[in-house]
Amino acid sequence: MAIQWEELEKWLRNQSRQINWDNLKDSKWVEDFLSNFIPNQEANKKTMHAQRWEIKEGKEVLEVTYPLPKNYEADELLLYVREDCIRIEGLPGDHAEIIKLPKLVRPRICKAEMKDNNLVVRLLKRAKSTKFYTHTITF
Repeated sequence: MAIQWEELEKWLRNQSRQINWDNLKDSKWVEDFLSNFIPNQEANKKTMHAQRWEIKEGKEVLEVTYPLPKNYEADELLLYVREDCIRIEGLPGDHAEIIKLPKLVRPRICKAEMKDNNLVVRLLKRAKSTKFYTHTITF
């Protein structure tokens, strides 16, 4: 993967940190900076999502467990399923939650139920296509 230095410099300039641009000439400094920065960002993302919901992946099924807030109204909850995500509406304060799924699913096949103040959604994974299709090549 080729590093696009101009884009990296532009991105770094937009950050609130003060950076000595002479350090960018030292590739060891850049490598150390990025190796410390990128894993921290990934850990923050995972922590943030882990606090709200959990996704378990089986061979054929995805199971999403979403902890509901204490003051939700069961009659107002709505669940929408798309191949790549689910959306939960009717949460307190007219809040909606969109959860991106790690694999594509069959949106018409779904089982949702309440267990211990959690919304548990079981979805059937979409099978991988094994068929090849012929296409023309233009020259």
